[in-house]
Amino acid sequence: MAAANAWANASTENPAVGPFLGKKGPTAGNASAVFYGAYVFFEEVRVRDGKPKSKHRLEMEKAHGAKGMDRERRSGRVWRMAGEKPYLDKLGQIHIDGKF
Repeated sequence: MAAANAWANASTENPAVGPFLGKKGPTAGNASAVFYGAYVFFEEVRVRDGKPKSKHRLEMEKAHGAKGMDRERRSGRVWRMAGEKPYLDKLGQIHIDGKF
């Protein structure tokens, strides 16, 4: 719980929190330190409270594997061919419509 307490105390003073909270979408803010800090905080709270993992959480773990969501590359840029339309699903996975 030490990491969670440290994040909770620092988050009110951290200038990165406001912009992070303003982001929308399943992968928005994935490269931010706030993203991982919030994950750790809420996971420690869940464990402390003895709650099971949510259905959505289990789906995310299955979709992103053992390493979890990519936190090094920012979301939002995808290479594609002309006519292809990339989109993110609710789990943050990229799919492409209109393949040639």
